Formats: sequence, structure tokens, C-alpha cells
Amino acid sequence: MMRKILFILAVFWVFAAHAVSPPASLKYLDGFFNEDPDAALTLVTGKPLKTYQLDEYRGLTLNYDPEKTKMIEDAVKADARIAEDKEISYRKGALYYAFLTLPPTKEGKKRYLFYLNQKLAKGDKVILIYMSGKASAQTIKKMIKK
Repeated sequence: MMRKILFILAVFWVFAAHAVSPPASLKYLDGFFNEDPDAALTLVTGKPLKTYQLDEYRGLTLNYDPEKTKMIEDAVKADARIAEDKEISYRKGALYYAFLTLPPTKEGKKRYLFYLNQKLAKGDKVILIYMSGKASAQTIKKMIKK
């Protein structure tokens, strides 16, 4: 009986830890590329996002670089393992597209991660976007397609 209780507590602890931990990809949106001339970082909070039912928007657009792209791709794959819902597409053996619904924060904010490697579709950019707030996944997808 004690084993069952310990097992249930351990499972609960693992799920609780995932729900509050920041996504692995967030480090690339939080100053990692500040000094990189090939990167454009965007942070939006407050009133501009209220229309979209969001509290936070972080974006990275990076000129394609195999090394940097691999780091980001690995982080997105790690985030995909804890995602509650995901859409993922590969091309030529590499991650091309990912839309992840991450576990909500302790406060109940929904979290989303979007990744696109345009190099795999004849482009030259890698895009990573993190959003949190009350918006549904459908709302976020419509916003991204614009």
C-alpha cells in the first residue's frame, strides 16, 4: 500500500513540475541572441496583446545557421515531449514546423510555442515564437497565419 501511495505522489510531482517549468526553448527568446547581428528578438506585453487575449509574446527571427538552428530545434523537440497537444512536421529529416500547446502555468495561463525552419522550404530564416495568455489554440493559429 505504501508503494502505491509513493508512486502516486511521484507521478503527481512529475506532472506538477512540468506544469510550472519554463519551456526549454524560452532561453533562446530571453537574451541568448542579444549580441547576434543575424537575430531579431521581439518582446511584447501589455495593452497591444489584450485584443488577442495574450499577456506575453516573445519572438525570434534568425538567419539560418546550421549550428544555431540545431540548438533551437533540440529545445523545441524537448518542449514537444511535455506538450499537451502538438502539430509537428519534418522535412529532409529535420524539424520543419511545430505548434505546441504547453502545460498551463500555475496561474492557469495557456502557453504556446511555434517554430518554423524556412530553410527547408527555400527560405533563409528560422522563426521561434512563444505566447501565453487566455487565447485558445485556434485563435493563436489564426494569428500566426496572418
